[in-house]
Amino acid sequence: MAPVVSHLTCVGLTRDAIKSILDTYVASGIENILALRGDPPQGQGPFEPVDGGFKYTFEMVEFTSKKALLPPLAPAILLNVTSP
Repeated sequence: MAPVVSHLTCVGLTRDAIKSILDTYVASGIENILALRGDPPQGQGPFEPVDGGFKYTFEMVEFTSKKALLPPLAPAILLNVTSP
């Protein structure tokens, strides 16, 4: 089977929602995640996170690392991570 790279954005997602998604990825054997902030929904203007969400990708990556939501190889798994 070819490797899978799943993408995950901060748009419209709370920390709890991201934790749930990452738990599903890990349970499904997905080891490659492209972490992105994402663009604001059309017509919204500048990006604003939802209450309990992340404004920047690096915040989401730090959250996943601190909470041990990903296997020990997490730094190698999270790709294309940029800070503000």
